[in-house]
Amino acid sequence: MIHRSPALWTLSLLLLLISSTGLYAQLEFPGRPLGINQQMKASEVMYILPPPDPMEIEAQLELNRLSYKKPLRFALERPVNLSPETHGSWSQEGDMRIWHVHVLSPGAQSMGLVFGRYELEPGVKLFIYDPSRLKVRGAFTSGNNKESGVLPVGHLPGQELLIEMQVPAALVSYGELELESVSHAFLKTGFGASDAADCPAGEFGCSQDCEIDVNCMEGDEWWRVKPSVVRIFTQTNYCTGVLVNNTSYDGTPYVLSAEHCINRQSDADRSVFLFNYESPSCFGGDGPLDMSLEGAFLRTHGDSVDFSLLELVHTPPASYGVFYAGWDRSNFQTSGTAAIHHPFGDVKKISLDAEIPDIPAQPGDVPYNGLDDYH
Repeated sequence: MIHRSPALWTLSLLLLLISSTGLYAQLEFPGRPLGINQQMKASEVMYILPPPDPMEIEAQLELNRLSYKKPLRFALERPVNLSPETHGSWSQEGDMRIWHVHVLSPGAQSMGLVFGRYELEPGVKLFIYDPSRLKVRGAFTSGNNKESGVLPVGHLPGQELLIEMQVPAALVSYGELELESVSHAFLKTGFGASDAADCPAGEFGCSQDCEIDVNCMEGDEWWRVKPSVVRIFTQTNYCTGVLVNNTSYDGTPYVLSAEHCINRQSDADRSVFLFNYESPSCFGGDGPLDMSLEGAFLRTHGDSVDFSLLELVHTPPASYGVFYAGWDRSNFQTSGTAAIHHPFGDVKKISLDAEIPDIPAQPGDVPYNGLDDYH
């Protein structure tokens, strides 16, 4: 528990902090991609999606404008059903069989992927990278196999990605792999700073003036609890959650978020959780994108106070330096509140409110749409 009342993280306060909001490293293993064999024909490896419907993008932007308190819609989910049996090309490189496919989604600011069938045999490695190989995800291996059979991969900038699978020649089978969908971002997602005076939601620096970098002096009293706040990426939305403790103090990685963000197990399976996305200093530069985990179990959710309780599939490693926020269900009355979140997908911010919060007599007294404007 936090030892000072301004930092006392009550359960009701946690529910009020959930606000709308890509990502580099996930749970990855050693290895490097080889790149496409230059003798391959482009027609053998290219998978080109049609341009998205501009009206569909405009509809999502309009929803953002009309419901800014809800998840930030930044991408379209585009079904593909792509596998090594149906697309791409194989080649032999030394003692490895290599499968490549080059996926292009025209006009995408960035791209993310969801493998709906993912169960690799030991020794097989999967990589996702941009054509220059400057941005690489992986190796993903059998260590990423999960009960759900799903592997979401966070966004990389640009409108094209390469998928490479390395299979030891001695293996009869690589396992199972099928790309279920491509996440096509129509908003930029933090891959470089922009002019805060004229930038679309989802970019670094796009939050309002009253949203203060968590590493400014206004966040000093919250230094212990700020590492518990995490940005959540689904295939189409950004949200915020908080890593919370439990009464057993056993380190179970529960994340509290909002029901309007995640309310189905399929969404929890396909979500990526980014820790420590914050500017390194007060009004400093963009935050790190190298501490994320994929996949969660939806333990419970409810619409009366708009909450979802998730349990991460993987426990955050010690190198992430995370904190498990405490909570209190007593009638303790704080003198004010603070919200730490990722407004409009920006780096972690803090907003302070000196007004004494109301304590409802019963859960039904909390209005479903009771979230006030965070600006």
